[in-house]
Amino acid sequence: MSKPALTKHLKVLENAGLVTSEKRGQYVHYSLVQESLTNTLHTFLANFCPVSRPLKKESALIAKTRKSQNRTATK
Repeated sequence: MSKPALTKHLKVLENAGLVTSEKRGQYVHYSLVQESLTNTLHTFLANFCPVSRPLKKESALIAKTRKSQNRTATK
């Protein structure tokens, strides 16, 4: 990949808030924005992963069932 193409792609990522840039002399250093990347990936998975929503509901139901069973056992 050529340097101009790489710079262009990094600029797109910077505009999206996924990376930050810092100019040091004649070079530009790029680094990931961890918080933004995590949130972006989570949002992507929540919207496009067909399994994530049902699993969350199922996990909540299991936790609720266990909680009620523990209450019944301690009485």
